[in-house]
Amino acid sequence: MYLYESLFVYMQVETFMLWDVQCPTSASSHHLAGVLFSLPNLTELRLNGREFNEEFFSTLNAKASTLHVESLWLWDVQCPTSASSHNLVDALCSMPNLTELSLSGKFFQEFYSTLNAKASTLQVQTLNLQASLGWPTSATSHYLVDALCSMPNLTELSLNGKFFRKEFYSTLNAKASTLQVQTLNLQASIQWPTSATSHYLVDALCSMPNLTLLTLRGFTFQEEFNSTLNAKASALELKARILWVDH
Repeated sequence: MYLYESLFVYMQVETFMLWDVQCPTSASSHHLAGVLFSLPNLTELRLNGREFNEEFFSTLNAKASTLHVESLWLWDVQCPTSASSHNLVDALCSMPNLTELSLSGKFFQEFYSTLNAKASTLQVQTLNLQASLGWPTSATSHYLVDALCSMPNLTELSLNGKFFRKEFYSTLNAKASTLQVQTLNLQASIQWPTSATSHYLVDALCSMPNLTLLTLRGFTFQEEFNSTLNAKASALELKARILWVDH
């Protein structure tokens, strides 16, 4: 493994993808991290795997400020401990060139609270939060929305998660005027089953000052949402193109 690490240093790889990664031990995580974070020209990194050991996140955090990665995809990532959550968020916020971030995984409250605390230092312009992310409590909803509104360069946001609760929509509505996104994608499994959540979401959309493109994908929209959107359409001043995609 040490030979491979040495060889990788001299490779000119710019894009690196690994699917179904398994690093169940501290040693395997350390070796993988050593290889990936030694690639001098790496600008795009995509990793899919559930068994990243604590050592992987701590090594990522230690090396983050030296990475040239601009686009990072982490899929099916598990951060079950406080330490792994802190290390991952700290690493993301330390990457000097990171502009595109896509996350899918099982994250706990510690991750969202840490993200909120560090969000103002995260340089991403494009953020994609995918289906298996969940925030079932009031606190995590607040942490997530506050974090999104604190990211200074965020212009494109994609959300896909079936665990949104009323608290998420009410918090989003309260903070929407500070959200700088221009492009917003709301995808299939997001739900707003009540009249209140429909109103919160529409009011939030109408309060986003820079929103120019809104994509609503794959929903069975409630009548309440449609009627509320129609009633508030003038507030959007047609500044936002709305794309309805049913698949």
